Amino acid sequence: LLTRNSPTTYYEGADGPAGLEYDLAKMFADQLGVKLTLVVPGSFSALLDDIKNGRGHIAAAGLSITEPRKEILKFGPSYQEVTEQLVYSVNKTRPKSLADTKDKLFEVVAESSHQDTLVSEQANHPELSWNNNKELESEELLQLVSDETIDYTIADSNEVVLNQRFLINLRTAFDI
Repeated sequence: LLTRNSPTTYYEGADGPAGLEYDLAKMFADQLGVKLTLVVPGSFSALLDDIKNGRGHIAAAGLSITEPRKEILKFGPSYQEVTEQLVYSVNKTRPKSLADTKDKLFEVVAESSHQDTLVSEQANHPELSWNNNKELESEELLQLVSDETIDYTIADSNEVVLNQRFLINLRTAFDI
């Protein structure tokens, strides 16, 4: 199982491995009577490369179903509905649209569905610009927004809700 360390997918809890996607994969492996082996690549991009190149049987990593991904991956049935959200710090002015992000520091996880969304939105907002971060995960970008190191990121609604418990400066500007 290719996965990533995230509170919405897999993490090491006080009693061992935990997380929604870990739990689902563990129940599936138990039902099949096989041992679950976890592989956590160093980045989201590496995870996508690993699953595309057959270095894992299944990826359970909060992967959104997108048209480009459907061309190269087979998805199982969806079990959770999330919304992509533009996130900012409460200490900053709330953007009302993607056009309001112009000339601000805006980062998303490289090769994520969030990057795909921004590429699509650029047709309507040619001034839209952002950085694709190959090093950090979504939770780390949310931390940077909370710390006001960057102005904006896009995150899935389930990740935002979980992280707002600890990062009290995070606010959702709007759904994308």
